[in-house]
Amino acid sequence: MVEKKHILGLVAVGLAHASALSAASSPLPNILWLSSEDNSPTLACYGDTLADTPQLDKLAAEGVRYEWAYANAPVCAPARFTLLMGNTAQRMGTLNMRSNFPIPDEFEAYLLLLRRAGYYNVFRDKYDYNYSKGFEMLDTFFDERINDRFWKHDKPSKISIVGNRPADKPFFCHLNILTSHESAQLRLKDHEPSEEDKARMLVPPYQMDTDSVRKEWAKYYFSINEMDTEVGRVLRQLEREGLADDTIVFYFGDHGGTLPRSKRYLYETGTRVPLLIYFPEKFKHLAPAQPGEVVDRLVGFSDFAPTVLSLAGVQVPEYMEGKPFLGEQDTEESEYLYFARERMDSLYDTTRAVRWENFHYIRNYMPHRPLSLFCDYQKRCFPSVMETKSLYQAGEGNAIQRALYEAKDREGLYDVVNDPWEVNNLANDAKYKDVLVKLRDVNNKRVRDVKDPAFVPESIYGKVITPFHYVREEGFPIDRIIETAEMVDTKNASQLPELIKRLSDDNESVRFWAAHGCLALGANAQPAKGALMKSLDDPCLDVGIVAAEALTHLGEKELGINHIIDAMETVDRSIFFRARCAVEAMDKKLFADYQERLENLDLKHFRHMISLNPALDEMGFKLYDWEAERDKYK
Repeated sequence: MVEKKHILGLVAVGLAHASALSAASSPLPNILWLSSEDNSPTLACYGDTLADTPQLDKLAAEGVRYEWAYANAPVCAPARFTLLMGNTAQRMGTLNMRSNFPIPDEFEAYLLLLRRAGYYNVFRDKYDYNYSKGFEMLDTFFDERINDRFWKHDKPSKISIVGNRPADKPFFCHLNILTSHESAQLRLKDHEPSEEDKARMLVPPYQMDTDSVRKEWAKYYFSINEMDTEVGRVLRQLEREGLADDTIVFYFGDHGGTLPRSKRYLYETGTRVPLLIYFPEKFKHLAPAQPGEVVDRLVGFSDFAPTVLSLAGVQVPEYMEGKPFLGEQDTEESEYLYFARERMDSLYDTTRAVRWENFHYIRNYMPHRPLSLFCDYQKRCFPSVMETKSLYQAGEGNAIQRALYEAKDREGLYDVVNDPWEVNNLANDAKYKDVLVKLRDVNNKRVRDVKDPAFVPESIYGKVITPFHYVREEGFPIDRIIETAEMVDTKNASQLPELIKRLSDDNESVRFWAAHGCLALGANAQPAKGALMKSLDDPCLDVGIVAAEALTHLGEKELGINHIIDAMETVDRSIFFRARCAVEAMDKKLFADYQERLENLDLKHFRHMISLNPALDEMGFKLYDWEAERDKYK
């Protein structure tokens, strides 16, 4: 258990050090973070032959390129939280996308420490920090926030990159470029890639090779080129203002790319990012390699805040998980990197992962949920996801492509060097048993060491002080909760008697995972039917929803579906999402007799309408006019 007094003591030590900048790092560097959205290392300097990225290639040639840099979460909000705090969202209870729950006050953002140390903090564009005070703290984090996107136009900006910064202060500026975000597919809806461009695309082996898929890939690379052009404009503005010689420049993607099985997924395509760092001449002694060279060190987003503090001469607080990889406080490379995924938009899927040497281990705690649980926004941006689902339902596709729409393996083990698309699962290969057992044990230890709050249903978070504190309360059964989650298996019913017992456990999270264990077994969970019927009245509504879905496999379709539909009329966003997730996972043909109910729900928020509409569209039902309803909720 983390003692509050101990954390407060660490904060006090950190504040004392933060007020005194290291003499050895004087003069202090300015630091510019340039982040782009939704891109894996799809840059020419990373060997991508489809990419046209001359500006970033130049930055790589003049700076250093990190080969193995990662977002610890595969979507923007929890990834940005990790950047802000130097702690993973997995540890702090902020893993669900766009959640709004508190974290302990004892944990301070690196931006506060920089300001206390004399830095002038500037932010340009997206504020998305994924916890209750994320927006409230903006004026405390930053001296200035500037919304002018000068990089959209090829002309000098009338506003300085760093706004009204006093000339005697070093600056930290985070400038975010949105251009390559998945929404580019909507922005570029009238952009028709040429037949030549579509033919050039290299479709991943797990995607069906259709014209729509090639068109979406071509648009993605077009947006990467647009983003590269905008990076060049930012760097030229930096030079025009005479700041380039005093500024260390980081360029990185905020997580992996946009197409299916990348963003939102814990594969390399969802977590690996480009990272380029440029050191001007006066700070070249801080560089880990010579210009143009490649650094093989594993680095994650949890390491970025400690690294900035180290470069700025600020003592890195002990409460930060990450390790600085530059500056006076540079540390040994981490042996492992850890990753986590939870709710993405309205869909829950509990997944954890570990990177070590050439290997990537993925643990799916909800193996019964297919990878093709596409969220609503994905369906809007990428028409191909529903087209290829229809092809799958018609029997099309090879085994690798069809796997996207079927139950997942509980464990995945991939050699990311020799199998960069991660389609050859080594978990069942006897030659890799030692690696599998090692990384399984590492992950099992990790989720217990951080008392992973996301194993607790999100609906409970609003009833506690903080998720971080809640799972650390004396006697809280986090180990039993995780153990129950580890029992969820689509292929092995040997644990069913124990799962039935745990459906009546004193702890709601244990009951929740026991219900998922029954759901995963489908029709093989028949002995649990009576216990699941009782679970419909569980005081934890998440348990009842999962039990209802399980019952649809056990001859109780009407009872189960009506329970799930009833749950969608809640005001509790997380309960709506839990029910919405069940609808997405179920065969849409099951809802044929429920058209009138689904078209006339008393939905409590226009965002619930947005979320449900893609499922209704797939069923052929009338959609909710959420735009007409939106004003009711302001």
